[in-house]
Amino acid sequence: MTVKDMIHQYLVEHGYDGLFNDFGECACLRGELAPCDQSFVDCEPGYLQAGSTELDFVIGPRPAEIEEEDV
Repeated sequence: MTVKDMIHQYLVEHGYDGLFNDFGECACLRGELAPCDQSFVDCEPGYLQAGSTELDFVIGPRPAEIEEEDV
């Protein structure tokens, strides 16, 4: 098992959508961790934010708020 495998497993088990890094202004989805081969040192687990899609996404520290019309 690789470090990427362990991180992916942790993200899935705890309901996170991916990783983000405020310092590097980057993010990755849990299905494609570190596609740029950057270090995980400053990354934090996070959640897809409102309006995100697989091709254009933002990962943040808190789950996106559900809009009333989405319910």
